[in-house]
Amino acid sequence: STPLVAGNQVFAIGVAGMMHDLDKKSGEVQWSVDLWGPEFGGTVLLHGYASSPIEYGDNVIVLVGGENSSIVALKKKDGKVAWKTQSFKNSYATPKIFEINGQDQIVTFMASEVVGLDPSNGDLKWKYEHGNQFGQNISPPIMSDEDVLFLSSPQAGPRGVKVKQN
Repeated sequence: STPLVAGNQVFAIGVAGMMHDLDKKSGEVQWSVDLWGPEFGGTVLLHGYASSPIEYGDNVIVLVGGENSSIVALKKKDGKVAWKTQSFKNSYATPKIFEINGQDQIVTFMASEVVGLDPSNGDLKWKYEHGNQFGQNISPPIMSDEDVLFLSSPQAGPRGVKVKQN
């Protein structure tokens, strides 16, 4: 997982699903959460945790893969849950924020699908099945200027998907 630098904070997630907020200058831990612990029940993947955290407003968004907590937004200031949602199994991919049809959306691969969610509350906007033999969707989706989402994964191969309002 690549750390996220946001202002004076560095958000890092280790291979075992422990997330830390570090002070950028001193390196001191400000807060920590266990993404695979009982609070979130995250999916433990064969090769460990690899998805990077992303920033949206006052929150840090992370993939967890737990029941009703597949995708979680934590408050940057204290690590408290801003929202948690969905029950998709986790993947190795890093989520991205795209503007689609004039709205910001979190777009990310999960184990068997790519999904779009409202980054302010986690509400599911859409999903597109894109499974593969091992549930290892790794590369992040790429969005074109025409709201065409390009995705690729083992066995399922590459695809372009047009995302429309309805």
